[in-house]
Amino acid sequence: MQNEEGDSDCVYSDDLKSLNSDCDSENEDCDFPKHNPKTDVLNPKLVLGMIFGNKKEFKEAVIANQATIGKSIEWIKDDREKARAKCRKPECKWKILGSLMQRDTLSFQIKMFESEHTCFGWNYNNESVNASWIARRYVDKIKSNKTWKVSEFRDTVSRELQLHVSMHQARRAKEKAIAMIDGHINDQFSILWDYCNEIVRSNPGTSVFMKLTPNETPNKPMRFQKIYVCFATCKFGFKAGCRKIIGVYGCWLKGTMYGAQLLSAVTLDGNNNIFPIAYAAVEKENKET
Repeated sequence: MQNEEGDSDCVYSDDLKSLNSDCDSENEDCDFPKHNPKTDVLNPKLVLGMIFGNKKEFKEAVIANQATIGKSIEWIKDDREKARAKCRKPECKWKILGSLMQRDTLSFQIKMFESEHTCFGWNYNNESVNASWIARRYVDKIKSNKTWKVSEFRDTVSRELQLHVSMHQARRAKEKAIAMIDGHINDQFSILWDYCNEIVRSNPGTSVFMKLTPNETPNKPMRFQKIYVCFATCKFGFKAGCRKIIGVYGCWLKGTMYGAQLLSAVTLDGNNNIFPIAYAAVEKENKET
């Protein structure tokens, strides 16, 4: 019989469903089902012997599978080679064990699985479901609707998953999903010099100025403060056919993580239409900017 720590992976018993030693991960004749992380995200199925690309895929599939039936689990063994979980309710017999396949250094396989819960009730405060998990589950929906209000997003998640989701958790989940789509905002700042150089290269005569400030943390890269851009074509158009009157408009960039203000210098062309001259992203509108 399988011992309590789950160290004997290939023993079969009537009480605990485990892989039979005659049909284990080394047997080429065994046709084990394989988990598809692209198609089996929302409601993955778990069966004894199923193979996953790595341990992360295995754990995410287990959490998703249990969340869809309102169960909360805990990982009682989680190292490089094995991951073992059980239901959070002590009296419940549900448990699962996944471990590395012997002939593969990454692939994980379900070696032991007791799939039936002997506990009752739906867990609306599921500790297994965190912001990262919600972000991965809803990243496609957020990608098509980045302006989705956090309150509406929270209501949708709570209704579809039948879980209690706080505003803080929903906000973090949306931020993580957007970071998965666009890349983390800090990574975007790190390539600003490349952006400036590309503007000048592809638009000769363009003026680009960027100012940085020292980082408060020692030995860290300098921090972005402001940027000014005036395209060569806008310079030429202003000099050739616009009124020599310049107006400045500003708006707060409230949707950003760090906050800023976007300033734009405009004038009127010969048709009395607004003509953009330059723009700048600054920390705030003052005499210096």
